[in-house]
Amino acid sequence: MKFKNEIKKTSELLFPYDFSLTTKGGYFIGVKKMIENSEGKLQVLTHSRRITVLGRNIKIIKFIEGDLAFLGIVERVELERL
Repeated sequence: MKFKNEIKKTSELLFPYDFSLTTKGGYFIGVKKMIENSEGKLQVLTHSRRITVLGRNIKIIKFIEGDLAFLGIVERVELERL
């Protein structure tokens, strides 16, 4: 178990940022799973976080190989560290 925790710490140091947001959209890196996708809410699971974006007119423009880009008016973001 200690070895697994060390790997997790190292990966967080190598990839500390798994998202980038503006008020008009955003980009997620390393998406494992899309939990919810609607016009007002986008929720994804990455290697270290559950990220929830709340807003208006949220639309995914690209989702390929774990990278996801979206457009829309971002009003609130919730982060949950896993």
